[in-house]
Amino acid sequence: MSKIATFKHPGVVMDWENGTGADVSVGDVISLGTFCGVAQVDIANGATGPVSLSGVYEIAAVNNAAFTQGDPIYFDTVAKKATKDASNAFLGVAMRDKETDGTTGWVKIGYEWHDKAEKSITYSNTGSALEAGDVVKFSDFCGVAAEDIDATDGEGAVYIEGTFELASVTNASFAAGDRLYIDGAGKLSKLSTYGNVPIGIAADAKETAAATAFVTLSRDVAPKGEDTITYANGGAEIAAGAVVKFSDFCGIAAETIAASTGEGAVYIEGTFELASVTNASFAAGDRLYIDGAGKLSKLNTYGNMPIGIAADAKETAAATAFVTLSRDVNPRAEDTITYANGGDEIAAGAVVKFADFVGIAAETIAASTGTGRVYVTGSYTLTAVNNAAFAAGDLLYVDGDGKLTKVSTYPSIPAGICTVAKAEAGATATVRLGPGIPRLATAQA
Repeated sequence: MSKIATFKHPGVVMDWENGTGADVSVGDVISLGTFCGVAQVDIANGATGPVSLSGVYEIAAVNNAAFTQGDPIYFDTVAKKATKDASNAFLGVAMRDKETDGTTGWVKIGYEWHDKAEKSITYSNTGSALEAGDVVKFSDFCGVAAEDIDATDGEGAVYIEGTFELASVTNASFAAGDRLYIDGAGKLSKLSTYGNVPIGIAADAKETAAATAFVTLSRDVAPKGEDTITYANGGAEIAAGAVVKFSDFCGIAAETIAASTGEGAVYIEGTFELASVTNASFAAGDRLYIDGAGKLSKLNTYGNMPIGIAADAKETAAATAFVTLSRDVNPRAEDTITYANGGDEIAAGAVVKFADFVGIAAETIAASTGTGRVYVTGSYTLTAVNNAAFAAGDLLYVDGDGKLTKVSTYPSIPAGICTVAKAEAGATATVRLGPGIPRLATAQA
């Protein structure tokens, strides 16, 4: 019986005919369609020469992405650099870690490492023509076109796994591991708001202003069931993306919810960009609340509803901010005390004076025998004297007229620390309450 297959050689080198139209130099990376090799000698245009298909090479690399040992690596034939962007020809596997700004990488080349067929699907296009590298949106995940796909009835391969460099929003930073979505403009975003489609996981950190980012495709990024609740609406119609207030936390409508008897999904986890007050800066990690105007605020005054944690820093004048929803932002028990009122009715939000500190009424407290909660920590905007400027960090007191002042003399009561600078003529100031700020013993008249 004759042999079906006869061994010829190990396959670590192939004879390659240079039909590129240009001479190739020794060490050049050669794209062979679905994988790459490295020229072992100079090969003139039209000539045939040996190309290595195996081995470890130090290869010029992009300087905007880190490589981790074992990462699949690809070759950008235009920039002539190794990259993790899987829309390029497959090159091999990273043999050493590479820092983000590193300009070369060690790569084990070889077709035997090539991506499996299950990393792409055949897509029947019913819309406009797609170009290789375009994002393709499905109902609850995204892919990247592996080739040009004709309009209407065209078919072609779409990657559903791999790491790609895609256009990104420029108003938010990404940390490696963040869930990413494709927004209405076709850009990577951390926002899981209605209309944004899950795409994958950030493969590397991205600075806020960077216009591209690396994402590893994943079909397991869509919000899980526990990320949403079904809300029975008893009020006016709620638009998708609107803030929904509950008794002690907030959510974001995942879809339009009809008025009165409508039901719909409300996100209770995720990161969202929402309207914000423009008179205070936020630091990443700050507790945030929704105020009466529906804007993000650091003030946990009466009527403001806890919503989550600031996901990024915000400048004072910025009109929006990123917040990560959390149901664990509500003031803890130690943030309030129960106050037995022996005087006139106290309105919610009013200053309550104690012997050597002040608090803010968390609710209306009835006169004479009423009891109610009083905040003793948190930041509040209160009426202030308009004859002195305050600097952030100044010790502030409440004077006999109930206004914030820097004057600590009797009968002023310690209030807390100024958190935002105030001009001399300013009529209000923001103070972070702090029991334990002393009034000097010599200050009393």
